[in-house]
Amino acid sequence: GRVGDMQINPDGGKTMEKGGQKIIHNWDYEGKQPVWQTIDAKRTGKILKSLKLGLGDTPSNIPDSLDYNDIGNKEGDGIMKTAYTLKDHPNLLFLQLDTETPLKVEKLEHEIAWINKMRELGIKTPEYYKAIVMTDQNHQKHHGILVERIPDAKVIRPDSPNLMKNKYITRRTLDDIRSLSDKFEQNPDLYIPDLQMLMGKDGQLYVFDPGSADSPMHQPDSPANQIARSMNMKELKKLNEKATLFLGKFNESNRMHAIFVDEALLKKDPNLEEKLINKAKKQQDLAIFSYNFEGMLVEPTLLYQPDNSQPIDRIEVMADKGNRSPNQIDMSFLARDMPNISNDMIFRCRPAENFSNYRTNIIVQHGNSDTAIKAAQDLANKHPDNSIIVHF
Repeated sequence: GRVGDMQINPDGGKTMEKGGQKIIHNWDYEGKQPVWQTIDAKRTGKILKSLKLGLGDTPSNIPDSLDYNDIGNKEGDGIMKTAYTLKDHPNLLFLQLDTETPLKVEKLEHEIAWINKMRELGIKTPEYYKAIVMTDQNHQKHHGILVERIPDAKVIRPDSPNLMKNKYITRRTLDDIRSLSDKFEQNPDLYIPDLQMLMGKDGQLYVFDPGSADSPMHQPDSPANQIARSMNMKELKKLNEKATLFLGKFNESNRMHAIFVDEALLKKDPNLEEKLINKAKKQQDLAIFSYNFEGMLVEPTLLYQPDNSQPIDRIEVMADKGNRSPNQIDMSFLARDMPNISNDMIFRCRPAENFSNYRTNIIVQHGNSDTAIKAAQDLANKHPDNSIIVHF
C-alpha cells in the first residue's frame, strides 16, 4: 500500500522518494540494524543473483556478507566498478558495482559471460566467486562481486609490450603466453576485444576485463572481430619474443650472475645461506648478497663470490612475500656503490616460495615434425621444472 509519499512493500520494507530518487528501507535481521539502498541497486542485486558466477569450487572461507569494517584500500576503479581489498582476506577483491543504467547492467552481464567462456576454453583469468552485499557506515547497501586478487599484480597490454614488467618474467610467463596463443590456434572463432592481463610477481598472466559490448565470440566472422583476432595473435607473438629474449639474457653462460636474498628470509631459514653458497660454489659464475628493506636502504652484504669474479650482469632477487620487492629505483640505489655491478645490469624478482633454479633451459624446436617435437620434449623432460620449448 501507499501512505503519503511512502510505499509499504510486500516484504515489510518501505520505499520513499528522496531528491528525485527512490530509496528502499529494510531491517537487517542478521546485522540488527536498519539498512537502505536505491531502487537501481536493488535491481542490480537481482541481476547478480541470476548470473553464473564462478565455474570452479568456491573456497569455504569466503564471507557471505560484508560491512565497512571489512573493507581495506581502494585498489582501482573504472566506469562501472570500484575494486577494494579486504582486511582479513588478502587474496580477495570486492568489486563494488555502479550499474545505474540498463547499458551498464548489460555490459556487466557480458563481462561475466566472457570470463566464464574464457575459463571454459582453459584461458587463465582471475576467479569470479560470488555476488555479495556490503553495508557502509551510513547503513547503505552496495552490491558487488568477490573475485580472486592477484597480489602486487601489474596490468600489461600486449599492444604495449614495454608495459610487461621485466623483473617479473619467469618460465611461467612464457608458458602462459604460449598457452594463450595455443587457445587462439585451437579456437578459430576466438577474439578478445580488449586484451589485457594481470602479471603476478611469480610471472603468471591472467586475462581480465575483456571490455566487450557483446556476448562472447559474437559474430566472429565480422571484419572488426577478425581484425581483433589477428591483432591479438600478433601481439601475443611480440610478447613471446620479448619474454624469450629476456630469459635468454639470464641464461648467457658468459655472464656473471648474482642472487640478492632478503635478510628476512635468512632469519626465517638458518640453512638458506649455506644452501645458496653451496650452489654458488658449484656454478662458479654466481655471487650471493643479502639486502635489508626493513629500515633505510643500505649497501648489500656480500656473502660469497667466486675468485674469478667478473662484473655482475644479471641479478635474481629472492624476496620475502611479507616485504615489498625492489623496483628499478631500489636496485639502482642498492648497486650504486658496488664496483662489481656492470652498467648493463638487468634484474628480476621472485618470491621465495617460487624460487628454484634462477636459470631456465630454453629449448628451441625447429619445425613441427614428429622428430623435432620428440627431440625437444626429450630434452625438456631431463629438467622438467625449469625448461621451456620455444617454437620457430
